[in-house]
Amino acid sequence: MLDLNSGKVLWEKGLLDLNAPATGSVFYAVDADLNLLALKASTGEQIWSKQTSTSLAGSDKPDVQGSLQLKQGTLYCYPATVATSRVPAS
Repeated sequence: MLDLNSGKVLWEKGLLDLNAPATGSVFYAVDADLNLLALKASTGEQIWSKQTSTSLAGSDKPDVQGSLQLKQGTLYCYPATVATSRVPAS
C-alpha cells in the first residue's frame, strides 16, 4: 500500500487478490494459502481470516484475481478453477 501524497510504501503483503472498497477502512484479500482476509487499510494489520474451501490439490490452479466483490455489505469470493493441461507435441 502506498501513501498517495508521498509515494512511500506504508505496508505490503503477498496477496493473490485485493478488494479495496471506495469507502471504509477495511480491505479484503486472498492470501497465498487461499485464506480470505480482512485487513486494516491504513496498516495492513489482519482483522480476521477465514479459510476458503478452494483446494490447491491436483493439477488445478485456482484463479482468484478479481474474485472478490463487496456488494451491499456482503463480501463475495468466487475463485475460478483453471485446469492445467498439456498439449501433446506434434
